[in-house]
Amino acid sequence: MILIVEKVSAIFILALGLSYLLNSSWWVQYAKLLINQSFQLLSLLFLMLIFGSTVVVTHNIWVASPIVIVTLFGWAMLFKGFSMMLFPRLLRGFQNLDEKIVLTIIFVNGIVLTAAGGILFYLLFFMRS
Repeated sequence: MILIVEKVSAIFILALGLSYLLNSSWWVQYAKLLINQSFQLLSLLFLMLIFGSTVVVTHNIWVASPIVIVTLFGWAMLFKGFSMMLFPRLLRGFQNLDEKIVLTIIFVNGIVLTAAGGILFYLLFFMRS
């Protein structure tokens, strides 16, 4: 089960990172939609809670290895989903951000996620048998 969670996480993190890099302007528009119509955020938060809690429950592994990325990602998704569900007013702080700042945030996240997902993908699909 742990290997399945690791491989699914690697694919998801890599795909999300590449999508942030290749479609940054689309993600800016999506973020604006979610901020301005926060009720549409509810389904995304449920998915974040489900995915994050699944990773945390099945892969709460703290080791000095790149595999810890899966655990960190799971905890981050769980924390983000949980906090936004409990405190939806936090999103109001993002309403006045300049579009260029949002684009930069998404692009930097894309770089980090692509690197982390790429490392995991390589380790899990090419280094493990």
